[in-house]
Amino acid sequence: IMGLFSHFYLAPEVNQEWTADRKAVIIRHHNEESWVELFIDLTYVALFITLGLSIAECDISPNLLSHAALIFLIMFFFRLSVDNYSNRFFSEDVMTRILYFCYAYGIALMIMNINAEAGSCPHMGLDTKGFLVGYVGARLSIILMYVIALWTNRHTVPQFCLDLIVSLLILSVSLAMFYPGANRPLFYKISLSLEFVMLTPVLGNYIRPYFAKLIGCVPANDVYYVVPLNIIVYQRRLCMFIMMVLGEGVIQILEPTLDSNHLERCYLYATCGLILIFSFAMQYCDAVLREHVEHHALRRSSAAGRVWIFMHPVLAYFMYLVGISIKLSYHDVTADHQIFHEHDVVLGVSCGAVVLCLTLMRSTHKGVFRFDAEAKEETQRKNIRRVFNYSVRLLVVFLHWMAAWKSFNVESHATTARDRFLYFHCALSALSVVFEVILSQFSNAERDPSPDTISKDSEVGARTRASSAISINVDDNSNPILRDSEL
Repeated sequence: IMGLFSHFYLAPEVNQEWTADRKAVIIRHHNEESWVELFIDLTYVALFITLGLSIAECDISPNLLSHAALIFLIMFFFRLSVDNYSNRFFSEDVMTRILYFCYAYGIALMIMNINAEAGSCPHMGLDTKGFLVGYVGARLSIILMYVIALWTNRHTVPQFCLDLIVSLLILSVSLAMFYPGANRPLFYKISLSLEFVMLTPVLGNYIRPYFAKLIGCVPANDVYYVVPLNIIVYQRRLCMFIMMVLGEGVIQILEPTLDSNHLERCYLYATCGLILIFSFAMQYCDAVLREHVEHHALRRSSAAGRVWIFMHPVLAYFMYLVGISIKLSYHDVTADHQIFHEHDVVLGVSCGAVVLCLTLMRSTHKGVFRFDAEAKEETQRKNIRRVFNYSVRLLVVFLHWMAAWKSFNVESHATTARDRFLYFHCALSALSVVFEVILSQFSNAERDPSPDTISKDSEVGARTRASSAISINVDDNSNPILRDSEL
């Protein structure tokens, strides 16, 4: 019986942790995306499809888009919690897989209840009991995973105890939402705000350590953070989230059937939509992703790392709205009538917001200004180029929003009167990609690693594959472990 139980439950282990002197990181397991995480991503693909269909069935309004954003953020923070767990802890037992399934099933319940009842367009299912059941199930599954991990790894309690207590508080309040007449959308907004505050730099850097000392769970050597993040894996998971959003945008464009009477307009509109989404995908790759972590925002500072993380759901939502607005406009095209101004306005505002988010996320990696007394002239030259680059990107944001304003005021009755606004957004985004490629030729010295760094990366990778428990010197900037911003 004990042998069977040992296969059913194995104590979770940390993937990587600091040594006592915090001068090295011990890697115990090679951290990478698991098959379970990829399966969970399938539920998010279903989320984007279902949410898109629900938005398409309703009239576009600020109230509708705000509730869609609320659902989007709730789902993102659930996924972020699971990614934080899998990045830090390793377990392949049956119990953990059951909890993963319960989490995925909770997400599936929430998805099934999006816009589930007639006349639920304003709330999009947020007020249904089924959505609340899925919310409670998913949160309870995450809490149990952390409780088991902390119970078997007592030295990690100071790092996660406050988050666990807040999650238990939110779970307790969510149970009260089952009473008839409870304002469930308001509860989701408050709980989401609390989760957002839990990850802010002020709470992370000041309140958490004092709370851990208050309840007496800080070890004698006062090492507060013991389980750092693996930046490469963490970035890959966020990148997967963005790619699912972009993939849904492609589906939105290719899903409608062509109108044989207006093939030229349909093909032109679909082509421009694909170019637009492709351009945003390339800009995300250039502005946000970093293959070598010495230039990453998560290694630059705590505040920069958190801004980089927080901007991902905002960026993803506006990318999602770009796909939705293209789909709605494409339906107008296939019906051979003028595109509704609401669809063009959402498209223009979303395109500008995407570029603005990408600009801000780029700044978290490099900053706006740098000061180096030893290389003053070179630093000034780089600062001037950096300000010029940001100015050009902000100009692109202004042009996108200006086109949205012009689209709102078009009074022409011609069928193709507003088509040119999509063509404008498409051309502007394509030119932005060309601009990024040209600029990268002038900034290779900042972005490309030196031969020494490449050799260090290769050495670290080889050592990781060769041993299940190794030490990496934190002074080696090429290692993939979080050092400066402990999240």
